[in-house]
Amino acid sequence: MPLLGVAAAQSSTVERARDLFVDYVEQMLPQRDKVIDTFNELVEKFEGHWDWFHRTWNRDEYEDEKEIIDSIREHIEERAFPEQTGGGSILDVADRVINHSAPIVSLFLTSMRWVDDAMSPISDIHSRIWTVRDGRDLADWDGQARTAYDDIVAQQQETTNAAKDLAAFMSSWVAEIAEDNVGYVKQLLDRLGDIVSTIAAGIVALVDSWGVFTLLKIAELVGQFVGEAISQLGEIAVQIASALSRIIEAEQVLTDYSYFPDGTWPAAVDRA
Repeated sequence: MPLLGVAAAQSSTVERARDLFVDYVEQMLPQRDKVIDTFNELVEKFEGHWDWFHRTWNRDEYEDEKEIIDSIREHIEERAFPEQTGGGSILDVADRVINHSAPIVSLFLTSMRWVDDAMSPISDIHSRIWTVRDGRDLADWDGQARTAYDDIVAQQQETTNAAKDLAAFMSSWVAEIAEDNVGYVKQLLDRLGDIVSTIAAGIVALVDSWGVFTLLKIAELVGQFVGEAISQLGEIAVQIASALSRIIEAEQVLTDYSYFPDGTWPAAVDRA
């Protein structure tokens, strides 16, 4: 069996990761809305400064700064994310996280079930195979009875070893995909927060010192944060896709009965 030595996911670790994921998703909608609200506030401040009189007498400067405002909007609403993430803008990516988080939560639960419902009972069976209930010392056995008993119990032990490996593999494989999604959501949430903070700080600065340089700095930083999100989320999405592509490997494991003697569970041994 090629899976010997695969470490099972720890149920407590998976549970903590699931709680983090749920918490991040709950923060996603408020943070997404803050991006929109803060940008709209920036536009309002901009238009408030460039009233009709100022626009009339400084038209070229107004148009230059309006282009910078538009570039900030484009970073937020139009700059395209990789196909692996589903494409669209950073707001579109946030919407997908908000609307499609339930399957990821199910992955965490599935991983825990592999540990709790499969791994643990199999471990218990494995430990009992070599335990004689009435306390007799098997070393005292001899002859054909001892040989037959040792042979069948060894087969049972080998089989439970393989079954434990299967449970370990599946719990680890599912948990890996789920945990990558935690990183994905955390990175997205952080970058949205960076955008909000940058625009908000820019609004405060603009009230005291209005100028094209300040707007340019806001646009530069927002573009940087969106670019980081594109890179980081793209890389994590590739990792998730790679893990999912191994479903063929998982299916092969699930249908591999080569470790069963003659393809069946070994005959029972009466220890009474």
